[in-house]
Amino acid sequence: MDRSNRKKALWDARQVLGPDDIVLSDVGAHKMWIARHYHCHEPNTCLIPNGFCSMEFALPGAIAAALVHPDRKILGISGDAGFLMNV
Repeated sequence: MDRSNRKKALWDARQVLGPDDIVLSDVGAHKMWIARHYHCHEPNTCLIPNGFCSMEFALPGAIAAALVHPDRKILGISGDAGFLMNV
């Protein structure tokens, strides 16, 4: 996926999600794109692991966020390796 498509995908996600909806990013190159181009409106609505966090953060984090906040939309962004570690 080239640079303009990555930015467009994040732009589209921002248009669909409300200010209180939650985005979780897995560890990988995409986390930098999310950190740079996904604009948050409320605290704790964009969760990006850092430091020694494991790769498989997005899927279980999204499940937990959906259980805690069933009224919000939850988007977990994961790469193939992070997703396969959970499956």
